[in-house]
Amino acid sequence: MKKTTTFAFALCFKVFSIYAQNVTPNVNGEFCPGVDYTFTVNDLPDRVSNTSINVNPFGSDSPQIISTTASFTLPFTVTVRFKDKNITQSIGIQYQKTIDNSSTPLPINFTRIKSLTGTSSCYSSYINLGFSGALTYPPCKITTQNISFTNMQYTTTFGFPDVCFGSISTYVYLIPSGWKLGNTVSDGSTWIPAGNNVNVTSDLATGGSIRIRPTNASCGPGLAVNNAYTVVIPISRPAPVLAVAATNTASFCAGATKTYQITGVPIGAQIAWNVSNPLIASIVGSNTASTVTLLASSNTGTFTLNATVTDCANTYTSPGIVVKTGTPTITGVNVSGHNNQTGRAGWVILSCDPIPNAINYKWYNENDVLFATTTINRVNSPGRTCNTWYQYSVTATDPCGVSQASFIAYEYTANCNTLNRIAIYPNPTTNEIKVSLDNETPQNQNQVTPPVLFEVHLFDGNSYKILSQKNNLSDKDIKINTQNIPNGTYFLHINDGKETIKKQIIIQH
Repeated sequence: MKKTTTFAFALCFKVFSIYAQNVTPNVNGEFCPGVDYTFTVNDLPDRVSNTSINVNPFGSDSPQIISTTASFTLPFTVTVRFKDKNITQSIGIQYQKTIDNSSTPLPINFTRIKSLTGTSSCYSSYINLGFSGALTYPPCKITTQNISFTNMQYTTTFGFPDVCFGSISTYVYLIPSGWKLGNTVSDGSTWIPAGNNVNVTSDLATGGSIRIRPTNASCGPGLAVNNAYTVVIPISRPAPVLAVAATNTASFCAGATKTYQITGVPIGAQIAWNVSNPLIASIVGSNTASTVTLLASSNTGTFTLNATVTDCANTYTSPGIVVKTGTPTITGVNVSGHNNQTGRAGWVILSCDPIPNAINYKWYNENDVLFATTTINRVNSPGRTCNTWYQYSVTATDPCGVSQASFIAYEYTANCNTLNRIAIYPNPTTNEIKVSLDNETPQNQNQVTPPVLFEVHLFDGNSYKILSQKNNLSDKDIKINTQNIPNGTYFLHINDGKETIKKQIIIQH
């Protein structure tokens, strides 16, 4: 079977090769759709002499047969007109063969029809045209940019693989209205013919896209133009990058002036400055220049300053900046520290956000001045009772004066209180819950710490007391029998005579 298949393939290949060599012009040439071509058949392989020859369409996509001189003699001619389809198009030559005495039509295949009606893998190398992203044209400026790319090839589909051949040299461009392709002004809807190397000139403001597709102008008018081959290049006309900033870093005191400027404004654009709160500051002089001078009122406060910029086509609003006038305002006051000394709060770190141009800061513990230096400081707090609060405050001075005090409170929660060592377990519980109190660690090994006496009260969710129990000197723990208490959430109040803490427990049988 293998030998037979190989021989049949070799024979078929030989027949087609001999057949192609005996047709002029060469069937492997490039042919335009809609054009009449005359081919001369000089010989037919394995033909029985003096038998009839017929030329017929071969398949559904064969070219139109215009005329033929085929009869009983060789050579003969056949004139065909190819369809506007980029697929292989064939005609069949029917004659009697000596090899098997059959008259099966032998096709002549034309694989290079210069049509643009279909898509194929040949298109992938053309679709990007060497561009990535958009073409940038600055706004409010007439700019010319060059677009050039390698010519696209024609393609024949369903060739396994597709056949890529020739070179397409004519294209059409669709560009925004008012733009120019070379010297031709676009109306925004008419495709403009050109080659693969063009100059595209913008107007001042219009955007959109540039569209490019190949044409078959070299073959003649009226042939299909396939939108599948259209390349779309986005046009970017970026908005200006606007920024507002002060021209100096001086403090803006009441009754003083300060100048601000805007950058990134397009040439020829109009500017209008905006102050969000004219009770805090007002504009002195021009409101339309790239710089603006502000006068601070006697009211200390903040406002937002920005500018509206209008160019040849669009209006933009700059990012606003928050401006502070008058005496400083302190923000970000924070306190943190270690509660590691029994009976006192140990040390804490006090901080606040820095004030521009600050001369000094003053930190207070209630009415006592702690220090008058930087924004971050460590301080030892005086001894206080556990679970009480310290109040700290800070003021700042800059060239405009002294700020109002900013306050912060700090709770001392060191484990110097007894009930912080209470343990309640298991929780949730079923039949019994245990309340125990760890002894405080003695300061030396010869010291004995006596048990702490305390009592517990169990309440339900309606604040109804269910039971009370106390420990004693011989048994420092309390065990509560919960076998007869219904499932639910309860609250345990624990008191050592000095303070009471509350803990939630859950009973689940």
